[in-house]
Amino acid sequence: MHLQHLLVSLLTLGPALATPQGHVDEPSLISRLSNEDSSLDSRHLIDAVEPGTSDVADSLAGGLFARATPKCAAGLVYSAKARKCVCKQSGYAYDTKGKKCVLSCGAQATAKSGKCVCKQAGYTFNAGNKACTLNCGSQATAKSGKCVCKQSGYAFNSKDTKCFLDCGSSATAKNGKCECKQSGYTFNASNKQCALSCPSGATPKDGSCQCKVSGARLDSKTKRCVCPPDQEESAGKCVDRCPSFAPYDKTENECVCSDGGKVFDAQGGTRDEVCSCPRGQRFRRNKRYPEGACQEDCVLDILVFDVGLNACVCADGGLLQGVGLGSPVCLKR
Repeated sequence: MHLQHLLVSLLTLGPALATPQGHVDEPSLISRLSNEDSSLDSRHLIDAVEPGTSDVADSLAGGLFARATPKCAAGLVYSAKARKCVCKQSGYAYDTKGKKCVLSCGAQATAKSGKCVCKQAGYTFNAGNKACTLNCGSQATAKSGKCVCKQSGYAFNSKDTKCFLDCGSSATAKNGKCECKQSGYTFNASNKQCALSCPSGATPKDGSCQCKVSGARLDSKTKRCVCPPDQEESAGKCVDRCPSFAPYDKTENECVCSDGGKVFDAQGGTRDEVCSCPRGQRFRRNKRYPEGACQEDCVLDILVFDVGLNACVCADGGLLQGVGLGSPVCLKR
């Protein structure tokens, strides 16, 4: 009798004590049931509104108690767990002011076209905790609010969440390396700039390689700083390689002594040592060779070497006598 009376009371009082959202005011229901029948103990009353705790409660939850639950507004369903009407669609929440279900995006995102979009660019919405997290993809990691590429020298692209080789503005990426757009330049990874590449002995200046040695020029073939052919390096500058009495001969590519027949010797100390006649010859000036020439050493000053005859002859044009006797003389013709 008690159970039947309890069931009838639940069917009668349940809808009357429901809130607009379909939530039954359980304390009020229990109080009314107690006043209707003082013989009902608290255990039965609790079982009546909390299914699953006894056989009596299971019977109520299976049929009669569900019939006592008020109808929910359009778009809402009753949740036994929450004990109120909730939105049918997952991720939505009931707006009491607008009296409708709206997409619940939390404080870090806004609803756009039926989706939660993070307010901050580069972030992804997590429906589980309704929070936005920095989206760094698989090639980068989040550090201090930024996506940092795992590979050194790479930069993060927030549009496709991928990392790309950062070559700056003066170089382009080719086969995994940064190559300068301008020929002769080398890429510096530390500042992502291209600098003029100069060989040893030269430094970049005003857009070109300047040799450290004054007067030298950069040879495009050998990539070395060299002095002009008629000069050589000395004390950090290019100086004439040949003395004034033995000027440089471009054809011979060497110093040529001004005195006829003399041979240049760079190791010589004095002028006569630098420019000297070959061994067995000596330099002489005479009527035949007024400017002087290296001639075979005919020992006596009265004799000169005749290149045409390939023999010593009298310097004055006289007749040479006594050569075989060891005391040659020149007789007038």
